[in-house]
Amino acid sequence: MRALVRKHLSVFITLLAVFLALVMSNSTLHTTYHSIHEFTVSVGFGDWVFKKKIDHLVNEGLMAIFFFAMTLEIRKEIVFGSLNTAKAAAAPVLAAMGGVVFPAVIYYLICQQDVLLLKGWAIPIATDIIFALFAFDLLVKVDAKTKAILRIFLLSIAVVDDIVGVAVIAFFYTKELSSYYLLMTAVVISFIAILKQFKFLQRSLYVSLGFLLWITILQSGVHATMAGVILAIFMPFSCQEELSAVEKSLGPIIIYMIVPLFAFFNAGIELTGLNLYSLHPVFMGVFLGLWIGKPAGIILTTCAFERLRVIQLPENLSFDNLVIIGCLAGIGFTVSLFIGSLSFDQTTYFDEYMKLGIIYGSLLSAISASIWFKLRIKHAD
Repeated sequence: MRALVRKHLSVFITLLAVFLALVMSNSTLHTTYHSIHEFTVSVGFGDWVFKKKIDHLVNEGLMAIFFFAMTLEIRKEIVFGSLNTAKAAAAPVLAAMGGVVFPAVIYYLICQQDVLLLKGWAIPIATDIIFALFAFDLLVKVDAKTKAILRIFLLSIAVVDDIVGVAVIAFFYTKELSSYYLLMTAVVISFIAILKQFKFLQRSLYVSLGFLLWITILQSGVHATMAGVILAIFMPFSCQEELSAVEKSLGPIIIYMIVPLFAFFNAGIELTGLNLYSLHPVFMGVFLGLWIGKPAGIILTTCAFERLRVIQLPENLSFDNLVIIGCLAGIGFTVSLFIGSLSFDQTTYFDEYMKLGIIYGSLLSAISASIWFKLRIKHAD
């Protein structure tokens, strides 16, 4: 009962954060909203000064903690749960690859006539892990065992394609990477790996090295949330209970602070001035890439590799459930907006169509998942 109340409270807080962001960005408070984004945090030690805007600290700092927790959850399933074989672990990875390729192909086919438009090919490849899981918890009502399996499969897909998204940003959208900090990142990762190899179990040292890793990745030009993923892979645990205890301790921080803050700083889309009935190629490419490409890629790739016996799906992951996961993975929202901001200059009209495509694609993906779930229940009855 307490867990249910906690989940409903976290949903309410997150929805409130989204509502507040939308109201502020589309009212006379929009200046205040943007001023909050511009607030800068600085820390200095001698000649060295670290300065970051607060929204960047949320998106690259607090979200690194979020990705750390999510990767721990996946790791637990790989070692102890439903993904504990090579074929089972490969299933969400290959599904995510299908969910990356199909949307990119759809966007390319629609926008191939204009080289400038093709810069946005990566916009529909991403899944917004927070809002996808948020919609999942809100919409999917099944028994606890099935829900846990579906959630971990969706989570795995989202983490994989966010890692792909970070790689795409690094190789295609980052203007300059620092070779020095990339080398430092490699050194820190190597040191963490050596500690784990020699079974050094003092996790406080891993946390300290994780913070150092976060700084080097941040300074390198790569998205710093990767630090959370890497640390979660290497941090040692002697048993499942230890891993679960860390997850449990991070739970309240994530659902009551990190997720609502992320929602507040990223959901403030200015709707005024958007042409809600546009059929511009950028709009269509992004919209159809998310709404059609994501589920099609995930479903077709998963079914094909299962038939070839390359992967093994969890027992409770039926085709009906796979459709729901595919639809929810089409919620690109903030991650797609981030890639879109790197693709097009915000002063161009392409930016307007990109935002509209993301809004429509993400909303219809969530609605499609809900409709499919309700139709499935009705058919079962």
